[in-house]
Formats: sequence, C-alpha cells, structure tokens
Amino acid sequence: MRTATSRPTTGGRWRGIGCIITHRLYTNWDHAIAAGDTAEWLDKAKIPYRDLCFVGGKTAVDAHVYIEDAPHNVEALREEGRTVIVFDQPYNRDLDPPRATTWEEAEAMVYHELTAHQGAVQHQLPTFDPSTDRLGGRSR
Repeated sequence: MRTATSRPTTGGRWRGIGCIITHRLYTNWDHAIAAGDTAEWLDKAKIPYRDLCFVGGKTAVDAHVYIEDAPHNVEALREEGRTVIVFDQPYNRDLDPPRATTWEEAEAMVYHELTAHQGAVQHQLPTFDPSTDRLGGRSR
C-alpha cells in the first residue's frame, strides 16, 4: 500500500494529508473485499486518510509525497520527478533514500516534506484525544 498527499483537494483539517493510493484490485469481482480489507488494515494501523484510491498506475495521481515499497513504482515515480519515501523491504534495499523502516518514521518524513512544501502542518486530527498515541493505540 502506498500513501500520497493529494494536491487537488487539499482543504480541511489535514491540509492535504490523507489520500491512500493502492493497487489491490487483482480480480474483477473482489473489489468490495479488497477495499474492505485495505480500510480495515489502515484503521488497525491507525493510519489516517481522507480518500482511498485504487489505481493501476501510481504516476496518474499527482501528489506531494509518496510512500512506496515496490521498486518499479519507486523508479517510475522518481523518473517523473516525484518525491518518494521508500518503505523498507528486503526486495528494495538497493533503492536510494529517503527510506522509512516504520510507519512512525514514514509519518515524520511526510510531515517534514509537507512542512517544507506548504508551511505548518497540523499533526493531530481535531477529533482525536491528544492523550492517545494515535499510531500505537495507547493512552500516554
């Protein structure tokens, strides 16, 4: 699964954070299962998103930053001049950084990229209890 921050509809609380771009539709009749499984995984991982987009070609989505593990997608996006954070996997260790090994690292890197691009970024969704560790699911 890849995350991207969508440029076209960047209004709202996260100022653009939240478009999940994935290509998990392997067959013509399992779309509901793939979408449900993906949303369930995102919710369990406590990864916030505003939109969930299923696309074949990641380069079709114009975003500020991407998190990607598949080497062919990283290379295609970088060839088009896109900013890509490689999510570390054994099969992509030959790819150049930036690289994240945890979702916490990836989130920090996305915030850094977005802050450099658009200024201050709100780190906590207003509806979340600030005493809750959103990624870890624990109270502090």
